[in-house]
Amino acid sequence: MHGALYHLGDPGAEARALDDRAYALDHFPAKLFKLSGGFFTAEGKRMAAAREALMRDYVASLRAEIEGE
Repeated sequence: MHGALYHLGDPGAEARALDDRAYALDHFPAKLFKLSGGFFTAEGKRMAAAREALMRDYVASLRAEIEGE
């Protein structure tokens, strides 16, 4: 999609609006973290919560690497 993985100056979008067309990392809070709220069955909710936890761990790990922690 010709975008960057993350915004160099603000990878977590603390001081800018999310732009998931420009930055892949922005797609997680802009869209992916919202998906689990749309499941209706108990099993669907359980699976969605587990997947969201994996994504949140990935984003936290990537940000720690980016930010030199």
